[in-house]
Amino acid sequence: MSMDIEKDCDVCYGQGYVHSNDQEGNDEIQRCDNCEEFDNDLEAQSFYRDMGFPEFSYEEEVFNREEEMNNKILQAEQQCNHRES
Repeated sequence: MSMDIEKDCDVCYGQGYVHSNDQEGNDEIQRCDNCEEFDNDLEAQSFYRDMGFPEFSYEEEVFNREEEMNNKILQAEQQCNHRES
C-alpha cells in the first residue's frame, strides 16, 4: 500500500476506498479503482476496520438492536406468564 493518495480524486475524495455493495447488494468497502491507493478490496477493508469503523452496515446494526429488544420483551413476557401460573 502506498501512502500517496490522490487528494483530488473525484471518486474517493482522497480516502483510497469507496462505500459500495457486493453482487448481492450488501454494503461493502472497496478500493478506489481510480487512484488505486490499495492493492485490492481486502486491503481497503482492513484499513477501514483499522480506522475504527464498523464492519457491518447501519441497517444490520439496527436489525440487531431490534432483535435484541424483541428477545428482552419475550423474556419479560415469559417471566410474567410463569409468575401467573
